[in-house]
Amino acid sequence: MYMRKKAMIRILVFIPVASLVNLVLAELNMFFSLPLFMDSIGTAVGAALLGPGIGIAIAIITQAGFEVIHGMTWIYAPWVICSIATALIVGVAARRGFFDYPYQAILVGFLVALANALLGAWLHVVLFQGFTEHSTDMIVQGFQLLIDRLFWAALWARIPLNLLDKGLAVAIAYGILKLHSQRSSKVWDLDG
Repeated sequence: MYMRKKAMIRILVFIPVASLVNLVLAELNMFFSLPLFMDSIGTAVGAALLGPGIGIAIAIITQAGFEVIHGMTWIYAPWVICSIATALIVGVAARRGFFDYPYQAILVGFLVALANALLGAWLHVVLFQGFTEHSTDMIVQGFQLLIDRLFWAALWARIPLNLLDKGLAVAIAYGILKLHSQRSSKVWDLDG
């Protein structure tokens, strides 16, 4: 019973810390006007270590944190859809053993990037009509000059950005999961 309570306390501390990591990295990213998002490393790590439910909690708290920081503008809240997709894909993949090898983590990174690019493009067009007040707007506008279709411009602009951004988040989650599993196995190794 004591161990269970201790584990629950660790999880309850981990969730806001992971959300804070997301917030700090994303705010730094926005401060430097980089065309990335950097809002999902904590979400991916939480989902990989503790499951999709914890990842979703981190995602929701992160997006709520953006709203609080930026004065409840409701510009950030819709993006929770992308964050939840990250939590679900990473969490389910980790639970099903698709994080055992690096090539599997690369595949998960591609799936997360594609899901975020599709959902992000949809949000960009439907809710924001092409202007999200993020540095990616300039890239979308450039693609729109070439393609002349806002959805496709938003999608093609987001694919390489999400491959880098979400690929980094998944790589960090994979690395931390591997370190955690090695450490856990050494704790229980009676021969070593």
